[in-house]
Amino acid sequence: MIVRGIAYIDNRFFERVSILVDEDTGRIRDIKFGYTFRDYSGKVVDVSRERFRILPGAIDIHVHLRDLEYSYKEDYFTGTSAAACGGVVLVCDMPNTKPPTNTPNNLMLKIESARSKALVDYGLYYGVPSSKNMLRDVARYIVGFKFYPEDVFEHFNREVYSEILKLAVSNNLTLVFHAENPKMFNYNAPPGFERPWTSEYSAIQSILALTHSILRSESISGVKIHITHVSSAKSIELLVNAKRVYRDRIKLTFDTTLHHLLLDNSLYRFNPGLYKVYPTLKTRLDNLRLYLGLLRREVDALVTDHAPHSLSEKVKPYSNALPGYPGLEIALPILLTMVDRGLLTLEDIVYYYSYSPSRILGLEGFGVISRGAYASLTIVDLKTEWKVNPDSFMSKAKYTPFNGWSLKGKPYITIVRGRVVFENGIVYEDLKGWGRNVRELT
Repeated sequence: MIVRGIAYIDNRFFERVSILVDEDTGRIRDIKFGYTFRDYSGKVVDVSRERFRILPGAIDIHVHLRDLEYSYKEDYFTGTSAAACGGVVLVCDMPNTKPPTNTPNNLMLKIESARSKALVDYGLYYGVPSSKNMLRDVARYIVGFKFYPEDVFEHFNREVYSEILKLAVSNNLTLVFHAENPKMFNYNAPPGFERPWTSEYSAIQSILALTHSILRSESISGVKIHITHVSSAKSIELLVNAKRVYRDRIKLTFDTTLHHLLLDNSLYRFNPGLYKVYPTLKTRLDNLRLYLGLLRREVDALVTDHAPHSLSEKVKPYSNALPGYPGLEIALPILLTMVDRGLLTLEDIVYYYSYSPSRILGLEGFGVISRGAYASLTIVDLKTEWKVNPDSFMSKAKYTPFNGWSLKGKPYITIVRGRVVFENGIVYEDLKGWGRNVRELT
């Protein structure tokens, strides 16, 4: 296959690029500037019109694909189809499933299900187990470990944590933390205000201090710690400083979401259950500080925290509604709209939603367009104008806080290791099962 058009290579855009794909390996065999390979007789994807751009495939390192006993919310096929529609070539799936992905047996259940259903590539996180025996032989299947607030603040196990730190360093795995301190929650507060910014700030302080202390006592260094869905201005200030303070032993990174960047807590007045999410939405000032963090390259990645639920689980009163929204199909279009309005650049999108995520998790061959890299590409149409309508989602979750938003730009073609899995609104369902565990690839 040859892909032709304006492509992002070596941190800049080049016109008249021809990308030759080795369809046996799924990798880029060669790149030529100028429309060469004229004697080529295979498939040609010609997107040379000015409205299109060829980008390194988008990577979302924080999604919930549910499946197994939560298949009524989402499964690996619908979730990865949503990813393909959103131009995402690789997703990393969280372990808070049913059954939870924190035992080797449950991990194998998820792997088997994903293997037969996934349309795009995927990585798996492992949850914190009850004993270190449950850590045996799991490292080769996962991209990292996920820690929830209760893992740190309610039933912390130092022996298990020490073993995880050792495994992470020796296998280039990342520890991902949902940083909120339950001791600071106030469920008597109005909807959306029960988890204040101080709970996030306090949790980050505790996680980093605890981790650094254990690393020093056991003479370990180089562990990758990633704080996900950061929501407040104070937390960013803390993390920017912490990168310097703890750099002797910790490689610290953090991300934020589009909902924490663009939505604020005034929305809880209108439909609190719909907007319920953890961490909670914060103030407009927090939105602005997150945006400034993007402009300064202080933030390391953008994620969706794609968290689908059934509609009946979202329309309940706030205290009973489940937190989270689907986001895979609209994240890239929202980012492209921000580019159209001069708020971000296409280079920013590549950095935050492809290149940097691949580096955070050590995903070699992804996040760039270069010889030898995987031919996992996102081709975007910069000109299409449309409105968000959740009824059209591939995801089973037919709701979104961005319902009705007018957007400009959307994915046109999604290519996963040399195979077109999505094109101009069509998901190629016959490629169900094409997606692979990234640990089998890198």
